Amino acid sequence: MQTECSAGAYEFPASCGRRVVARFDGGRMSSDGGVILVKQADDILGLSRRFAACFRDERHPGFVEYRVEDLVRQRIMGLALGYEDLNDHDALRHDLIFGLASGRLSGGRANCAALAGKSTLNRLERSGHKADRYCRIIADHEALATLFVTLFLDQHEHAP
Repeated sequence: MQTECSAGAYEFPASCGRRVVARFDGGRMSSDGGVILVKQADDILGLSRRFAACFRDERHPGFVEYRVEDLVRQRIMGLALGYEDLNDHDALRHDLIFGLASGRLSGGRANCAALAGKSTLNRLERSGHKADRYCRIIADHEALATLFVTLFLDQHEHAP
């Protein structure tokens, strides 16, 4: 007995001027289409934007390919989908759906991928209280702590 499959298409909001449709008939594929759902949640909560505001970027603007918000968004999406190791991002940086969800389908320069690799993300993760030679993105730890409390309280009508 043959099974009946409903091979429908699922429409998502357009991104980067392109139509986004999930289908199950092959074609150009991604490692994880769930990133689109994570992006929608991030858009509603503003998590990447709010989290990125807790960092001070002291990099030379002429050499910056990826904004702090781009790095934060990429890392949050990776973590939400189970890619806890930075090594995973060397492959994910070329993934079309991750790029689409991040609003970047290609790098700004010829030798850059659409998204950051493990080394660039590592500089964000090891940000400390002050800049050094290798780390020019500084975390405001007090602002981060306040943000987590604010995000928690935002989810309740009355403070618990």
